[in-house]
Amino acid sequence: MPKLLHKYLRDEGGSKDATGDYSSIAKNFSYTPEAGLKWITIGRLIGFIKDSGQPDMDKYGNNITLTNGITLKILRASGELEDLLDGETIKTNGDWSAYNYDATDLNYGTGDDGVRIRWSFGKYYPLEGNRDVSEGIKLHQGDYFLLGVSDNFSGLTGHHFFLEGQKSETW
Repeated sequence: MPKLLHKYLRDEGGSKDATGDYSSIAKNFSYTPEAGLKWITIGRLIGFIKDSGQPDMDKYGNNITLTNGITLKILRASGELEDLLDGETIKTNGDWSAYNYDATDLNYGTGDDGVRIRWSFGKYYPLEGNRDVSEGIKLHQGDYFLLGVSDNFSGLTGHHFFLEGQKSETW
């Protein structure tokens, strides 16, 4: 029986916080199935951008201009690389809406503002009876989900992403 998957994308040091300056040295935030898992199916990617001002449609966060943008790829154990953005990159808050539909501006009055991102990769049934995720991105041992950053995100007050889906220890 599949179990719920809820995992943050992390860098090689284990950090889930993507608010650094990656303009000199690019970094991947990634997930690969843990030892003992036969497969996982990613139902959706959830992201959060937190900044000290209201998000702009043509900027990232409140007022960050990204030169290179964010990449989203699947690296298969075979070495095959699947580009989820078809060669494009995410450079603005508006780009998140264009690629995944669900991107919401969050403002609760005082304090920081944010953007919540939800990118669904197919029909998603989290442990509903005996139903499996009918669609989505399936990863096996040795496969990686990669979110690449190569710009300066240090102006943000929060920036993280996690995956939701299902995992199985058996075939």
